Amino acid sequence: MATQWQDVQAEVKQKLEQANTKYKRVADQHRRKQIFDVGDQVMVFLRKERYNGNFQDV
Repeated sequence: MATQWQDVQAEVKQKLEQANTKYKRVADQHRRKQIFDVGDQVMVFLRKERYNGNFQDV
């Protein structure tokens, strides 16, 4: 019974990894690769719940 349980766990793990790979591939199709050089000006939007500091420091 223990070997069956381990086999089921291994199969589930493999299926999850396959599904995650598929989702990543589809999501990456909609993304653009952004390359910035030193000195480029960019606009940054920070949300309070995502930033643990003082906004004036940015």
